[in-house]
Amino acid sequence: MSFTGAIKGRVRNANDVPMEDVNIVIVAGPNHPDIAAVTGWDGIFVFSGLQPGNYVIRAYSSNRISDDIPVRIVAWKTAFVDIWLETDIVDEEANVVDEI
Repeated sequence: MSFTGAIKGRVRNANDVPMEDVNIVIVAGPNHPDIAAVTGWDGIFVFSGLQPGNYVIRAYSSNRISDDIPVRIVAWKTAFVDIWLETDIVDEEANVVDEI
């Protein structure tokens, strides 16, 4: 029987909008295969089957890279991580159409 845990997270931009197609990579941690995850339309990613211990993950999107994010994995538990990547903030007023 394997005593593993998981990491589940969400990536959003500065406007709190979920970011799709962001690569999440485990850059350090206990012995593990080289694995990466990609966020879905809702900004969600998941790593499962991870040995307990301390990990470091990083998010990559086009020319944006997150800081290193430490995550502690405990057997039978899922650690949840929120990641915000800086992006250009859209001027909300520029998108308003005058109503007649």
